[in-house]
Amino acid sequence: MILIYLADETQKEAPIRRIMDTLQLKTHFLSDAQTNVPLKVLFGDPHATGTPKALAHPIMVLHEISDEQFTAFNDAMKQQDAYISRKAMRTIHNQNWTLERLSREIEDEHRYFQRYDQLQQLMAESNTLRKEDYAPDSWQQYEQALVRLYMQLQQGQPSAAKLEHMLNEATQAREQLRQHRR
Repeated sequence: MILIYLADETQKEAPIRRIMDTLQLKTHFLSDAQTNVPLKVLFGDPHATGTPKALAHPIMVLHEISDEQFTAFNDAMKQQDAYISRKAMRTIHNQNWTLERLSREIEDEHRYFQRYDQLQQLMAESNTLRKEDYAPDSWQQYEQALVRLYMQLQQGQPSAAKLEHMLNEATQAREQLRQHRR
């Protein structure tokens, strides 16, 4: 079964219904009145309602869907301009969560990986800079900051708060890099 919440992208409902009918996948579209109902309740009774709360983005929750089925409907949704980027599988871990909480978790994870990519880009940028173009003291501080951050990344995946701090440190180090006066 697939639960789909479309937020304000209701124009996607008709093409998604056609796709799911063609693929013979059981699908239920959720309303704002269902975003605060636990997932396990919605999968058992897709008509259950709670306190209405609109979510910012469409989200899809899947349960007992094969890889082949997932690939087929995902590809078809892309072709029909009905793609939903935020997806999750129902798990033991999240089955007691509401759709609203799951959406927040997905957003937090998305934000985390954006920050991680930004940090990686700042670190990769250092390979394009020439040491000779910058004041020696500012280059040394920049280089030390990047080495320290690199070593921290090698210790494992940082928490979201730690990653935010690391990104700020890298950004600040880059901003404080001064051109060498000739």
